[in-house]
Order: sequence, then structure tokens, then C-alpha cells
Amino acid sequence: MTSVLEQLGERDYDGDALAAELELLVGRLRFDPAKRAGMLVSCRELIAILDGLAGATLQTRWTAFEWEIWPRWIAGHDRPSRHRWTLGVCALVIGRAVRPSWAFLQASYTRAWLKRAPAGDPLAREVERLRAAVGEISWASELLREKALKLGARILLVSGHQTLGQITDADLRAVPTGMTSGSDVLDAALCALGVLDRSPQRGATRRLRRARLTPAELVARSRVPERFREVQVLYLETYAQRISDVYATTRHKHNSLEHMWCFIDERFPEVAGCAQVRPAHVRAFVPHAITQARAGQRRHPHLDGGDSLTAHQWLINVRCFFADICTWATEPGSPFAVFAPPAVPLERHDLVGIGFEKARRRQASRTVANIIDLERGIGPLRALALRRWHDSQQALAAAPSEPVAVEAEAEAFWDWALLELLLQSGVRIEEACELTTLDILRRHHSDGRVYYMLHIKPSKYDRARVIPIGDGLGHVIAQIITHVKRFYATDLAALIDRIDQPVDASPIPLAA
Repeated sequence: MTSVLEQLGERDYDGDALAAELELLVGRLRFDPAKRAGMLVSCRELIAILDGLAGATLQTRWTAFEWEIWPRWIAGHDRPSRHRWTLGVCALVIGRAVRPSWAFLQASYTRAWLKRAPAGDPLAREVERLRAAVGEISWASELLREKALKLGARILLVSGHQTLGQITDADLRAVPTGMTSGSDVLDAALCALGVLDRSPQRGATRRLRRARLTPAELVARSRVPERFREVQVLYLETYAQRISDVYATTRHKHNSLEHMWCFIDERFPEVAGCAQVRPAHVRAFVPHAITQARAGQRRHPHLDGGDSLTAHQWLINVRCFFADICTWATEPGSPFAVFAPPAVPLERHDLVGIGFEKARRRQASRTVANIIDLERGIGPLRALALRRWHDSQQALAAAPSEPVAVEAEAEAFWDWALLELLLQSGVRIEEACELTTLDILRRHHSDGRVYYMLHIKPSKYDRARVIPIGDGLGHVIAQIITHVKRFYATDLAALIDRIDQPVDASPIPLAA
């Protein structure tokens, strides 16, 4: 149930009613009694400022305050008082009279404000509930727990939710870049509380696991000019049917063609359709693509002063597009006949001698240098992980009933096991987290000899694969199975350790 102060946010603005409710709130805050008078003065000063802002409701006036007044206060200009300029703002936010924005919270003292919330206040209760859940996340450091607690409280404030149970995946995705620290711990805590009906996910997994868009939806949401949209949708759909339906490939081709069509629309507006594209038009796009890719490099510039191969990838996709539609247009009754130009406007020789060969050599050199650096550092890292595990085993043998020793041994083991699993198999971290005992495949040679393969589920390129289990990888998997059996005190290893949807999975015996 919302309080009177919360209801004032969406009603017609009434400064007197707001002042009366804030006075009641200040009397209940966990605050030094000697400073209550100063907080009341700060509230009246803030209300006087809100009275002079535009907006029919308190929330709209608060939004104007965030954009017009708050940045000046943060910079130290025009503050109403030197020592209490945040007190009125604090009362308004923790009283839930307004919903602050993420930009505002980034320059505020959220955690300090929440400590002053009245005892028994719904917001304070939810924060304490989240604190208990975050404290149960054994793999998180104390710093990450505090950041997760602050992030959860900010989500409640921004979204206007009354309880943690109202938080959704959309709320987690809405957190701006740069304010997501602690989000993995918060995700795990919300899953443990049953708020999110799934297994915990890392930040990258939460962002990337979204519904796929069809080619028509991709084009509809893009900047592709209207006269080129039909051929792009037709091409992407046909390419997916005939050559590859990998979603990443579809998106890359769409993005490359979008850059080209926008360039032609701006530089050659007389081109009325795909069939009118000529070599001069596409060749003019080549230096433009290099300039655009250079401007969008993640590192400005590369350490060696060279360009990336982004522009080359765009141009290859453009060349394949025209080559494909010109070829498919020759088929009887082909829908591409009306879209195909007389000849392929971009050939391979058009991309020779413009710097891409040097860029490829630079990229290969950087890759080799990175691998050498990793090889130099991986040996000591593996030795450290193995030594920590052996030391924790000895400590556990000396005190087998000590909870701290049990937890330390488990943590050290999984540090070693995960590191070795990644190195021995080459799988990505997301793929390693999805492995189950069902992914260990037993096969037979023609002469009857047994060998094992590890099945890797589709990941980055939507393709599953299998890799042979050699001695090193087999040792790591055997140790993991042994550890899991010992943890559950059973001779059976479950098919899966955690699931997103209910399935009927019975344990099966596995030899360690």
C-alpha cells in the first residue's frame, strides 16, 4: 500500500501538502535529533525551488529539478545552504514521493540516505531482506555485496517498485552502462529469493539472451532507406534458407548493408533502387567505410597506429550481397530479377591495395603477441591454483569438521578445476557453465576401443561441437565428478546440477 507522500508524486502539485507530509516524515527518520531542524529547513528550501519550476505534478517538477538545478548543486553553484543542501533531496527520495532517474542516482549518496529510512519502512525492510540474501552468496566479496545492495535499492527507487518481488529482467537490463557493478551478485540473490524464476546469469548472458529478430524486423528497426528495404529483407531471408541461418551472420550482413544504403542515400539520392547501383557508387563507399570504421574503433587508435578490419568485413558482405543477387537473378522466375544490377558493382580486385593486407598482418602479429604473453603468465597461475588446492586439502584433513576448512577447500578446488577445464578444452566460460554429465559422450572405434568426446552446446555462433577428451581433460572431468559425488555424499552424479525449466532428470552412475 502506498503512503500519502508517495501518492503526492502523481497528483497535481501542492507545495503545502508536500511540506506537511515531509515534516511528518522527518520526525520518523533515523536521524540525529539535533539535525532535524536543519533538515526541515532544507525541505522548505527545496519546496520553494520546486514551486518555481514548470510541471503539473510533483514528478514532472522533480524531473525539471534533476536537469536544471541538481547539476549546478553538484558543481557547487547556487546551493541554498552549505551543509544541508542534500537533506531535503534525501527526504523526498527515501520518502518515495518522487522517482529519481539513473543519472541523478549516479551523483547521489543512495546508501547513506537509505540508512536514515524510518524503522519498519517498506523500503528499509526490502533492503534488509536483500542484504540477507546477498550475504548468502559465498563467492562474492564484501565489496561486491555492498554494490549489489546499492544497485538493488536503486532499482527499487527508479522503478517505483514496492517490493523486491516486482523486479524483473527488464529492470536489470535497464541499468545504464557504468552503474552495473554488483549486478551479478544481485542477480544471484534475486534468483535465490525466487524473484527471478531462473538460474543466475552473468551480465553478458542477461543482455544477450533476447528474442531473435526476423530479417523484416531487423530492417524495420534500422536506418535503411525505404526504397532499399524490400531487397534487403528478401536477400537476408534467402541467404538464411540457402546458405546459413546463423543469427550472428544475419545481423552482420544486415549492419554492413545498412551502412552502404545510408551512404548511397546521402551521396547519390538519384539512385532509385538496387538495380540502379553502379560500380562508381559502391567504389565511392570504400573510402567512406574505412573512415566510418576508423571513427568507431573501440580503441582510438590502435596501439600500433593501424586500422581494424571492420571496414573490410563490411565491404566483403557488400560484395557477397551483389554477387549473390546477380547470380540468383539468372534463375527462372527469380524474385531477384527486378533488383539485380547489370553487373556486380564491387569485385575482389577493388579491395586490393588499399591497406587491408597490412591490417591483416598487423592483426596476426597482435594475436601472436597476446598468445605469447598469455603463455608466459599461465604457468605460474596454474601452479598457484594447484598449490592452493593442495594446501586447502591438507588443512581440511587436519580439521575435517571445521566449516571454514570445508568452504576453503571447495573454493580452491573449483578455482583449479575451472581454470584447468578452460585451458584443457578451450571452451568459453558460458559454455563451461552449461556442461552436464550428458555432454560426456562414449564412442567406440571400429576395433572396439572406447573413447570419449565432450559435447559443447551452441554458443557464440549458434553451433554445437564435440572435442576429444584426452588425458589432461579427462583428469579434470574425473576430479570434478569425484568432488560432486563427495559433496552430495552419493555414488550417483546427477545429470544436471541446476535447471532453468522443470525437467524429469534422474541420477545415473558415473565412474570417476
